[in-house]
Amino acid sequence: MNDLTRRNLLIAGASLAVAPRAFAQRAPRKRVVRFIHMTDLHLTLERETKQTVSHALRRINREYPDAKFIFIGGDLVMDAMDANQAQATRMYRSAKEVLSVADQPIYYCLGNHDVFGWGLPYKAPQAGKTLFRETFGIDRLNYQFRQGGWRFIVLDSISEGPKHRGVKSYKAKITENGLRLLKEAVDLPGEHPPTLCLLHIPILSSVWQPFYAFDTEITPLLQIENNQEVFQLLQRLNCKLVLQGHLHTVESMDYLGITFKTCGSIAGSWWKGKMFGQFDQGFTVVDLFDNQTFHTRYVPLHPLRR
Repeated sequence: MNDLTRRNLLIAGASLAVAPRAFAQRAPRKRVVRFIHMTDLHLTLERETKQTVSHALRRINREYPDAKFIFIGGDLVMDAMDANQAQATRMYRSAKEVLSVADQPIYYCLGNHDVFGWGLPYKAPQAGKTLFRETFGIDRLNYQFRQGGWRFIVLDSISEGPKHRGVKSYKAKITENGLRLLKEAVDLPGEHPPTLCLLHIPILSSVWQPFYAFDTEITPLLQIENNQEVFQLLQRLNCKLVLQGHLHTVESMDYLGITFKTCGSIAGSWWKGKMFGQFDQGFTVVDLFDNQTFHTRYVPLHPLRR
C-alpha cells in the first residue's frame, strides 16, 4: 500500500469522521434581534441637549434601520427628583417630544433622576414614579417581553431610601415587584429561553473601584444592594446578558456564565465632555443570535452638527 500505512488510514478515517461535527460547530449563526440601547440621556430643557439627542436618533434611523426597537436605560431627564410637579411634567413632555424623532418603538427603564419629587424638602402631591409612567404610557416598571426567541426582563432598581437632612432620597435596590417578577419567571414550567436583563443601576460592576473607592457617600448608590439575590435568580433563568447604566462608563464583566455590560451615557459627563475624561458619549448596538449568543458594539457620538 506504499506509504499509506494502516495507521495513516485510521488517522485519515478519524479526521473524516470528526470533520462534519467540526463543520456543524462552525455553522453561521443567525441574527434574530437587533436593538439600540441608549441610557443616561439627562435631557434638560436646554436646546443643545435636545439637539444632541435628536441628532443621535436621526443617526440611528439612518444607519440602523433594521433595529427592532430602542431601549432607554434610565435617567432620561435631568432632574425630576428635585422638581415640582409642573417642572417635572414639562421635562417629561419635552423628552417625549425629542424621542418622537425615532422610527422604532421605544421601551423604557426608570432611572433615579426620572423619579419626581423625592428630592424636594417638602412632600409634593403625587411625588414618585406615577407621573413618569403616565406620561410615557408605561403600564409597569417591572415587565418582560419576547422577541426572536429571546426573553427580555426589565427591572426597576430605584427604591425609596431614608431621608438625608430632611429630604427623601433613593436607594439602589430591586423593588419587591421586581423580585416577584423574577421568582414567578423561575417557577414557569419548561426550559427557559435565553434571557436578557435590563436595568438602570448595575447588579455587578468594578468601575466604582478606581473612580469612587474613597467616596463613602456615593458608593452605596452605584450597585444594587440585593444583587446576590437577583443574580441567583437570573442564573436560574438562563440569563446570558445584563445591560445596565447609571455610571456613564463602558465596562464588560463575565461572571459565572452571565455577561454584565455597563453601557456608556448619551450625556457623557453630564454634558461636559467625556466621563472621567475617558468614556465618550454614545449608544450601544445589541445583536442577539439564534444560538443564544450576542454581540454588542458601543458607538461614540459624533460632535453635534450645528
